[in-house]
Amino acid sequence: MDETNQKKKMLLMGIIVTVIIFAVVLVVLLILMAQESKKTKIQFGDQIYKTSTVEVTTEEGIYQEKSIQLGEEKVPAMLVDPQGNAYYNIETISKIAGYKYNNGAYGSDNIDETKDKCYIDNGGEYVNFFADTNEISKNIKANEQYTGELKDLKEKQNNSEENVELDVESFTLEKPVILFEESLFASTEAINKGLNMMIIQNGNTMQFYTIEALTSAYSSSLSQKGYTLTSNFKNQRALCNNYAVVGKDEEYGVVDLSTNKEVISLKYDTVEYVQSIGEFIVSSNSNFGMIKPGEASPTIKLEYDSIKLLDASRKLYIVEKNNKFGVVSAKGEDIIPTEYDQIGLSSVSAYKSQGITNKYIIAGECIPVMRNKAYGLYSVDGQLLASTRFTEIGCETPDKIIDNTSAMPTLTIPLSDNVTGIVFAMTNSARITSYGIITTKGTIVLNAYYTAIYYMQRNGNTTYYFNKPANDELLTLKQLLATRATVRDLIEQTRSQEEKEAEEKREQENIDRANNPTSSQSDDQENSGDESGNGDDSDNQDENIDEEN
Repeated sequence: MDETNQKKKMLLMGIIVTVIIFAVVLVVLLILMAQESKKTKIQFGDQIYKTSTVEVTTEEGIYQEKSIQLGEEKVPAMLVDPQGNAYYNIETISKIAGYKYNNGAYGSDNIDETKDKCYIDNGGEYVNFFADTNEISKNIKANEQYTGELKDLKEKQNNSEENVELDVESFTLEKPVILFEESLFASTEAINKGLNMMIIQNGNTMQFYTIEALTSAYSSSLSQKGYTLTSNFKNQRALCNNYAVVGKDEEYGVVDLSTNKEVISLKYDTVEYVQSIGEFIVSSNSNFGMIKPGEASPTIKLEYDSIKLLDASRKLYIVEKNNKFGVVSAKGEDIIPTEYDQIGLSSVSAYKSQGITNKYIIAGECIPVMRNKAYGLYSVDGQLLASTRFTEIGCETPDKIIDNTSAMPTLTIPLSDNVTGIVFAMTNSARITSYGIITTKGTIVLNAYYTAIYYMQRNGNTTYYFNKPANDELLTLKQLLATRATVRDLIEQTRSQEEKEAEEKREQENIDRANNPTSSQSDDQENSGDESGNGDDSDNQDENIDEEN
């Protein structure tokens, strides 16, 4: 009897222990499951990547770096800063999407393996990211017709790669790109605009949708409503911002995907999305204009033969009418009269070594114009800086080799900390071409006298040279500034003018704040003072400023 009771007790104890163990295991599993559910995940299509978090203490505070397993390698994928802002590793996200990541900046001839800049080849664009800046830029290589099939420029590039220049778009971000432990991280906004991805947060899962995924997802649903989604690459980018450029019976418009309503009526012959400003170029009966989604009337009337974005931040557009070109604002106001044969330089491919890729705006301030094969300059706010009298802008072919170092084509020259010069050329009646310098404010500091202006790089140092015509004597920028008092005075005038404008702007901002503390600061103060150039078309090889002291 005692033995039987002992067995029953042991059996009961075993059951209790088993239950306790099961309960403990269950609790542990529930805790682990709860912890796992709290982990951030990254999802592309059906592929889900779980993240592991490491805290990194810096002077700014504690960062959370989240990594994923990508193939056989563990790589950083996300970064949460001390303020709780999320950033994504540009290289990792690009690799998952199948895009090509490159160190350095697109458009530069210099080999650059530094980690503070990169460019992404996403198939249709080269996208530049720079650490500690709020700017990203795109060089669009998919140059297609408004409603036609995507037409890649590869064939043209193969035939003449050096001379192919791509459309450039620039974007201003709320948060800058971050360099953290030799990796570049970008905000949700930057990934959306830069890599053409929609990011949706579903709990702790960050769902990424590429253009390809969005096109596949929306094509069938739009088709059921009678719409045809355009195959144009520029227009497909609108999907990342919940817009779809669609067609029906050879008429085109825009549908808001969040409401399924037409925000631009299907009545236009062509529609093209301008991603950097979120607006659309439309045309009807070969007349082009600009319209915002949801607005009844165009912001720029349909009265031009063509229209193209010139600058996103300033919202400037190149327009064409009767084979003449000009520049208008977002309100359709004339910035540069529509009376020129060309806006911008014909090419800036020769100046890639200077990091110059924008042929429409030089040094961020000047817009070249051409009439009768002669160049002039306007400021970005529409001030005429130089009439159309320059044979060239820039010295493209210096053709000099000194100490086994090649002379490099030069478009801009830093004359001082605050003054940038632009190289120009004049050709006299004897067909002799000479080069001079005009500042971005329109002051000619060197009349056309030199046979060439160029720079050379040695041991990481850049030296600018000026060739004198008489004996082909070389003069460096440092020597020129040291011996030419007139040049120094003209540069000082330009610098002083810039400082005066800045002071006037600050004073006006203070007045505005005093009068209306809640209003934003004014950004559009008018320039003042005389900034006109002092050169002309005459032969000027005997300028006093170029006489030896």
